[in-house]
Amino acid sequence: STWGSSLKTDHSDMPTFAPRYISLLTSARWVVVAFWTCITIAAVYFGPKLIGSTSNQFAAPPGSEAAHANTALAALFPSMNPRATAFVVYIYSTDRSNVLIPQVEAAEFAAYDAVTQWTDPACAGHCISQFESYYTLLAAGLPASSAAGLVSPGNVSTIISFSLEIPFTDSGSSRFATFAKAAIFVTGAPQIRVEISSIPSFLPVMEHAIARDMALMDSIVLPAALAVLAAVVRSARLLVLPLI
Repeated sequence: STWGSSLKTDHSDMPTFAPRYISLLTSARWVVVAFWTCITIAAVYFGPKLIGSTSNQFAAPPGSEAAHANTALAALFPSMNPRATAFVVYIYSTDRSNVLIPQVEAAEFAAYDAVTQWTDPACAGHCISQFESYYTLLAAGLPASSAAGLVSPGNVSTIISFSLEIPFTDSGSSRFATFAKAAIFVTGAPQIRVEISSIPSFLPVMEHAIARDMALMDSIVLPAALAVLAAVVRSARLLVLPLI
C-alpha cells in the first residue's frame, strides 16, 4: 500500500557505524585486549587503596530524631564536640609494680608534647583537646587526690585520655592513630607496657586485612570468571566486547 511503502527508508547511502566499529576492533584486537588487561590489573591494585580515603560520616536528616538528639546534646554540653574521637592510653606494669615512677612521668609529658603538636588538614591545626594524665594534672596544680582518679588501686596502672577533633570515620583519625602508636612509649622501664585504645587504632589493621582479602578475592575470581565466559562464548572478540 501507499501508507506501507511510505514507512520504508533507503539505508544504502547512510553510514554504517556497527560494521566500521567491529572492523576497528578486529584490526586492533590485541591492543584492545592489552588495554583492558592493564585496566583490570590497575583496578585490582589501586581499588583497595581507596578504602583509606573514604568516610562514613554523614549529617542527620533535618527534623529527624537523630538531629533532635544532636541539638539537645549540643545545648547540654556546649563544649563537647560530637565529631571528636576519644583516645585512651593504658599504661601498666607486667609485674604489678608501681607505675608512678620517673620513667612514666617523662613518658606522659613526652606524650603530651607529641600529640598536642600533631597537625592535620582535617582539624585545621587544633587537633587535640582535653588531654588528661596523672602527672599533667599535678603539673596543672590539681591535688593528688583528684589526679589519683586516673590511677588504679595499688598504682599498678594508669591511663591517659584525650580527644581528637576528627571523626573516627575520617582517614585523618587513622593517620593520627598510627602516629600515636609510635609517639607514646615508656623507656628505661622494661616492665611497663603501653596500649592505645580507640576505634581508629583498629582501623589500619582492618583496612590492611580488607585490602588483602579484596586482592586475594579478585586474583581468584576474575581469572575464573573470564575462563568460564571464554568457554561459553568461544570467541575472543565477544569476550572483549562487554569490557568495552
